[in-house]
Amino acid sequence: MSNSSLRSGGDRSPQLAALAKRYRVAYSVTLTTGDRPYEVNHSSAIYVFDKTGKIRLLLSSIMTENPDSDGTAADLRRLVDEADDNGSGS
Repeated sequence: MSNSSLRSGGDRSPQLAALAKRYRVAYSVTLTTGDRPYEVNHSSAIYVFDKTGKIRLLLSSIMTENPDSDGTAADLRRLVDEADDNGSGS
């Protein structure tokens, strides 16, 4: 999605809304007014997908005051190991 589409509230806004609904992401877009640029606010969760497009992890604690970096790293390692075991690793 291009920045110009968001700035103008262009024809891609329905695509953004559909994507947000699909993944249950909260967001808001304030369009450009005068000399004020557009602004997008959104939830901070990070989705991790596998090669088939299936969501495998939802990382919601990364941007918190006490992120679980060790747990997140372990989850990501487990997914990489699983992909390697299935012959689909990089």
